[in-house]
Amino acid sequence: MLGQKCSKLGGLAKLEQRRVTCAPRCRNNAATAAVPRNGGKEIAAAWYAIPVAHEHLRQPSSHLVIGGSLMVGLGLTVGLAVGGWFASSVIGKFVNAASCYANDQLSWSKDMKSKLKKLDESQTQIKTLVDAAEHGTVELSPGLQSWLWQLRDAVEAADSVLDEIEHRRIHDEVTNGEKVSSSKKVLSFARRVLKADPVKQSLQEVLTMFDGVLTGLGIFAQALAVLHVASYAGESKVVANNLRETSSLESELKFFGRVNEVEDILKWILMDDSSVVSAMSVVGIGGLGKTALAQHVFNENALVGKFNKIWVHAASRFEPISIANKMLKSVMDVNCDFDLDGAHRRLKEKLMGKRFLLVLDDVWNDADRETWNTIIAPLRFAGGGSKILLTTRLGSVADMIGKVVGRHTRINLEGLKKEEYLLLFNQHAFAGVTDPDDYGRLPSIGLEISEKLNGIPLAAKTIGAMLNSRLDDEYWTQILETRILDIEKDDIDLMTKGYSSLMSTLRLSYQDLHINLQRCFRYCSIFPQGHEFTKEDLVQLWIAAGLIPQPRNDNQTLEDVACGYFDDLVRKSFFDLKVSFYVIHDLLHELAQSVAVGECFRVDCDDHAQIMGTTRHLYMETIDILALKKIPQLKYLRTLILHFNGDEPELSDVINNMLRGAANLRVLELSIKSLQVVPESIE
Repeated sequence: MLGQKCSKLGGLAKLEQRRVTCAPRCRNNAATAAVPRNGGKEIAAAWYAIPVAHEHLRQPSSHLVIGGSLMVGLGLTVGLAVGGWFASSVIGKFVNAASCYANDQLSWSKDMKSKLKKLDESQTQIKTLVDAAEHGTVELSPGLQSWLWQLRDAVEAADSVLDEIEHRRIHDEVTNGEKVSSSKKVLSFARRVLKADPVKQSLQEVLTMFDGVLTGLGIFAQALAVLHVASYAGESKVVANNLRETSSLESELKFFGRVNEVEDILKWILMDDSSVVSAMSVVGIGGLGKTALAQHVFNENALVGKFNKIWVHAASRFEPISIANKMLKSVMDVNCDFDLDGAHRRLKEKLMGKRFLLVLDDVWNDADRETWNTIIAPLRFAGGGSKILLTTRLGSVADMIGKVVGRHTRINLEGLKKEEYLLLFNQHAFAGVTDPDDYGRLPSIGLEISEKLNGIPLAAKTIGAMLNSRLDDEYWTQILETRILDIEKDDIDLMTKGYSSLMSTLRLSYQDLHINLQRCFRYCSIFPQGHEFTKEDLVQLWIAAGLIPQPRNDNQTLEDVACGYFDDLVRKSFFDLKVSFYVIHDLLHELAQSVAVGECFRVDCDDHAQIMGTTRHLYMETIDILALKKIPQLKYLRTLILHFNGDEPELSDVINNMLRGAANLRVLELSIKSLQVVPESIE
């Protein structure tokens, strides 16, 4: 044991400890090696905050070496999520806690009480503005971005004060043997706990921060009034205007690859089947060519004359009346604008006893089973062997159609094979060129670029079209050495030509996520590309970092909520299962980085990028001792995963100084080659 009590780490006092269990961390790094307590060659360790939400007598953890990982509680947290941000939840609890304190303190001025009342009355307006910014309803100007960070700083400072209140409540229970019925009583309990406590200064400092937030709120609230923006329910939905309409006709001159997939789909479509209707889902991330595959199959000669073929682009309005009229238009070859009953009766009449092949392209609705049942209703009168071919980015959509139809098959689409992909890439990069070999090194540079694109057809089209605009070695080499994210961000000319933006396409999937899932996905941007992780590992990190909101159901724990979020991200194809671990597709990893700017940051060995002062979660792999000395400047840091491979005599002192200044740190993971003794700031 490290002892019955921990020292202060990053300004967070610790209570008595208890032993916990946890899955081994970080299969890709030294944390999986055996770890000597001291006198060895390397120390690899991980420390986590221990949430106390529904187990209010739970004490912080003792250290435990499992698979080479040393774990210690970093401090208490009430588990309130701040980013995205459920700011109103934290503000409400802060107002209640501060009000309890103010009622017991004669020295609390009327001015402070007035500010507290003003903050309480502004919660709805704050939430509305934050939601409007999240959904893109208001322009995210530099001024609004600055205000959002100001709000987030204040919310996280309030969260830290609530941590201290919860810490004191548990401390009182442990030391005095006095039990509080529920952690939900924390704030009413705070009056007695805080009566003679210097926490007043912290409360006043946070209230002053919120006072600045409210000053800015008045300015931006005017924009909301002009736009008549109402409060959001919290769900992020895809904007129809951002989705391209598709048709059954192939848009490419030539279809490359997918031989096995085409064969499997045709075999399924033509298979004798006594059931009225069965379904197949083609699932994959944006840009994989799901629509192109469906178009190619839809127009295969083998299907001519055997089915009533129907094509419906389902992304823009997935409503029974809209889908029914689109199906009817495809069957009757005329525009239709019937009410739901009229459309259904005509569809039933047209399809009665006949076989159909329906393609539902780009489906997003994965939650409303009743809508699905209504859409399918007239199709149940069709002839046996009728088929529904569905394309979607979301595995959860495939699950839904399987429940509704009953007979369901699924294809998980991956990138094209290298040889097939190069043919597609060259078709766009050398469009209009008779012989690519006439352009010197360009074919070989193009080969290297294509290998970076992970077989994604949309990337071949987008980047290939960009390269085709300048057929010279220097430009192509520049593209080769640049991340896709940066290419698309900087190449304005590409956008003005009207080509599809790869990241914009992928971003639609992100925007469709609930804000809680968005927050958890952004966190994953701190890991290296190709990082392998387990469900248990990532869930533990999310909870410790304060990303998981309190469960609404008393029977649920934070772990239950976090596991549900993880499963949702798997079903929506953001995480891929590979045998016994999960990975994030390289392009989705770049997407995570693009939406986590200012919040999450990763420093690789050869990276000397400036870390933004707003950074909350940091992954750093370095041999530079100077980089470690800059970490205390990150006053909002909540996660630090550090891999230090240098050999510095002052390393222990630097780490001690680094950790003493980490006031808000919730998650700490160290993998240090030359550190032989655990720093005293941790012990």
